[in-house]
Amino acid sequence: GKLWDNRRSYLLAVRTHPASRRSRKDGGWYYAGGNEDARPPDLKSKDDLQLFDIANTTPVLSFFRPAHGVIVEQFDEKQKQYSITLQTPARENVTAILAGTIVYLNYELTDTYTLILQHDNYISIYKGISKMIKQVGDHVQAGESIAMLENSPLQFELWQNGKPINPEEVIAF
Repeated sequence: GKLWDNRRSYLLAVRTHPASRRSRKDGGWYYAGGNEDARPPDLKSKDDLQLFDIANTTPVLSFFRPAHGVIVEQFDEKQKQYSITLQTPARENVTAILAGTIVYLNYELTDTYTLILQHDNYISIYKGISKMIKQVGDHVQAGESIAMLENSPLQFELWQNGKPINPEEVIAF
């Protein structure tokens, strides 16, 4: 999934998720933002999934998924359910969705850890962690392993500038 700076005119090409309500007759591609007349030609594969900034054609930000698994509980802002819950295989690695710094780590009453990563204007929160690989103050790269899950699901939240974001809108699960 990708999120971009929208200060300039741009074109975003996105492949629709199979469970998405969006659909198009052109094989699942839809276009958001920018000027459709300016869309680059030949967007045919997932390798072509990028933001094309009309000024310099540079992608700005790319998110990694926090872990492999199936979403069993979805984000619902109206119900104040700000996390998604991923059921993962046993001994699954938890990865940083973006480069950032671990700012919080706590062992909870549920016998699992909660970890918070700060990434510029974003905060990612990981709950249900069994084993830590990194510690508070560690800087991590996007996609780097930060923890492990044993038999508990991962609860994951994403916040931007103090507001919750539905992770499914920016991360391909």
